[in-house]
Parts: sequence; structure tokens; C-alpha cells
Amino acid sequence: KHRVLNRRGVMWLGQTCNIRCYFCYFLDKINTREHPEHAMMSLPKAKEMCRVMREHYGLSSVDIQGGEPTVWGPIYELVAYCSQIGLKPTLISNGVMLAKKDVCQRLKDAGVYDFLFSIHGIGETYDKIVGLPGGSEKQMQALANLRELGIPFRLNCVLSKPVVDQLPKLAELTFSSGARAMNFI
Repeated sequence: KHRVLNRRGVMWLGQTCNIRCYFCYFLDKINTREHPEHAMMSLPKAKEMCRVMREHYGLSSVDIQGGEPTVWGPIYELVAYCSQIGLKPTLISNGVMLAKKDVCQRLKDAGVYDFLFSIHGIGETYDKIVGLPGGSEKQMQALANLRELGIPFRLNCVLSKPVVDQLPKLAELTFSSGARAMNFI
């Protein structure tokens, strides 16, 4: 009967994304540029929200998501701000942009705490689910980059019919990649 806030906040930057998962419940907002929630918010607004989470609510962590937060230009500055004010920033990402090692390095330098990396299949199965040919290959490169740079990560997988046969492979990937955990949603 007594409610207590946890110490982790959640921030949706907007609904701009670089993939199109067929099961995404934000797909209409992602596909419609005119939708009021499509565009990412301004950096000042995001910083203010993080300040309130930290100072007013006493939160110590924040999950930053989109759409896809790594396609938002000011993400490095927001991550650095969160880190500076004592709000550990986790990015919930599909990892496509993280295939670029310099993106991973810049986020590490900015103070990213960890990633919750959404991996909804392997190989062609993933590519079909998200509508991005070569997407799985980019994800594997992203995991290698995170591992090499020592950036902690966890994995997320939406359970959908095409991925069921790949569950043992996803479990193997969890261990072989060094992921802290695998969440099945």
C-alpha cells in the first residue's frame, strides 16, 4: 500500500528510428514525420528533464531511448550531462550506429554507463524483422566494438514467431558476447 519510487528514470527522446521492426508499437509515429511525437526533443528540454530526475526525484540512473537515441545528434552532450550530474545514462539501442567504432568511443568518452542492446534475431531473420538488409552484421560489429572498448551491455529480444527457432543461438550469443543479461520480452 506504500509506493516508493525506484532510482531509475526513463526518457523517450522522440520516435525517430533507423530501422522498422514489424512489431514496433511506435511504427505509425516513426513512419509519419508529421506525427507530433516523431521528432526528437530539444537538448535543453532533455537536459531539464534529466536535472529534474536527479535533483527533484533523487534518481541515480536513466534509460534513454527513442526511437533510436544514437541517431540524435546531441546524444553525446546529453550523455555527458547525465554523467556529470550523477545520473548514470543507459542507452536503449538497436546498435546499428554502434557498428561505427568512433560512435562507441565518443559515447564511452561522454560517460555512457551501459547499453540495453535490442537484438531481435540473428542473420537474415533479424534483417527481415527490422527491415534492414545487413542489419545483423552491423549488430555483430557493434557487439564486438562494445566488448573491445569495455562498455558494459545487456541484450533485449522481443519474442516473435520468426525468432523462436533462434532462441538457443541467442542464449549462446549472450554468453559468448559477454552480455550481462538477456531479457526476453
